Amino acid sequence: MAENKKYEKLTIERYKDPKRDDSLGEPFVVMFNPITFDRKIALEYEENKEHGAGQRPPKFSKIGEEVFDCEFTLDGTGVTGPEIKPVDVMAEVEKFLDVCVRIVPDTHKPPYLIIGWGKFIFECVLESADISYTLFKKDGTPIRAKITASFKRSPDQELIVKKEKKNSPDLSHLKTSLEGDKIALMTNQVYGKNTSLYFEVAKFNRLNNFRKIKAGTNLIFPPLDKSTN
Repeated sequence: MAENKKYEKLTIERYKDPKRDDSLGEPFVVMFNPITFDRKIALEYEENKEHGAGQRPPKFSKIGEEVFDCEFTLDGTGVTGPEIKPVDVMAEVEKFLDVCVRIVPDTHKPPYLIIGWGKFIFECVLESADISYTLFKKDGTPIRAKITASFKRSPDQELIVKKEKKNSPDLSHLKTSLEGDKIALMTNQVYGKNTSLYFEVAKFNRLNNFRKIKAGTNLIFPPLDKSTN
């Protein structure tokens, strides 16, 4: 598995499916490790439309796609010193495209990727790549190129649901009531539209008068079997 490997140079591996069980062919290994790389993580929110929401802040929706940007150089001039051999720039560009871009015949989709560098592991797909040729021989053959690539994390949707389960009735939830909240509405938000469960929630929280809930009351919504209603 990728997490057990040690990547001394930034390495990009190609896989057929999101489980990434078996790599497809040789990986792409950069000639020089990047000096810097950028990670962008976005949180997604939606407008709070709950009854009596008023001026409440937006509701958290989900963690959006994480993006990894990096830039690396391919050099065929030989001026980098004896410890680093010059490369065939055009061949290395094609290898990058083979690993990151070429459609997988069995799936008819771009490949799933793993980027590894030291302890950094990033499961992703390529979003975009800019290839700039910056130095040439007299006959026009490129001998130096720069690749600027952007990768985004794109796990299988089923795996996302299993990992988050943020609205699952199989988990306990703690909610704090706000002014105007009703236990039936709060119960529906956790278990779905099954209002009879709010009796069980009220009993679990030992509420004497569940029709009037004071703002700031902490309520526990335990795992409940909806099939009994």
